[in-house]
Amino acid sequence: MSEAGPSVNADPTQVASLLRMANQIASNAHHKPHDAAVAMVETHLRDFWAPSMRAHLTEWMDAGGEGLDPIAAEVLDRLRAG
Repeated sequence: MSEAGPSVNADPTQVASLLRMANQIASNAHHKPHDAAVAMVETHLRDFWAPSMRAHLTEWMDAGGEGLDPIAAEVLDRLRAG
């Protein structure tokens, strides 16, 4: 990983926005038990995010995922698995 962060195909500004949104969604779920929090975030990302949005953030995660909330990362792994 370079000083500028991992290389992804998405515009860095877009990735930063997706990262911020995913972390906000996960943060809103932190008060729930872990499984319920993951389910809540998964439902939101599946129902309200375009596949390209999830793909850009998954690519970021695969390249190191700096700054990504662990619940959001778990959800992206689950969504990738299908």
